[in-house]
Amino acid sequence: MSRIHTADVKARIEAVSLLASKTFVVLVKYPAPNEQTIVKAPYAAIYPANGTNTQARLTGPKLTQHPSWTVHIVGATVDMTTRLIEDVEAQFILGGFGIRPDIAGENPGRYEWSQPIPIQYDSDVSPPLIYAVVEIDFYTEPA
Repeated sequence: MSRIHTADVKARIEAVSLLASKTFVVLVKYPAPNEQTIVKAPYAAIYPANGTNTQARLTGPKLTQHPSWTVHIVGATVDMTTRLIEDVEAQFILGGFGIRPDIAGENPGRYEWSQPIPIQYDSDVSPPLIYAVVEIDFYTEPA
């Protein structure tokens, strides 16, 4: 996984108008002098992971990367969160097929999308959060 891969994921999520300036990698806060700035819903938080690199041949190098991202999509209501899930998914999956990212110097596979758990409600924070956990991944090899 590289910063280029994460930048592509972030750009796709930011293409959703409600998340255009409210998509963050790991830290959910506005860049401001006041560290106590609270980000209000809607927003998205991206958590990148390297995944497991694989090799196609026993004697070959580990060339195939499998980067992945866990994304929290946060809405103000269940309806908004559901709508955001649909809008973000459309940036990665089109007509039932994953979109193939365009990454210079690589031959990537198609994005895969998973929502492994139902929409969550967290009342331990103020204001309460209504969010979905989404997993996005793909594989890529050098061109």
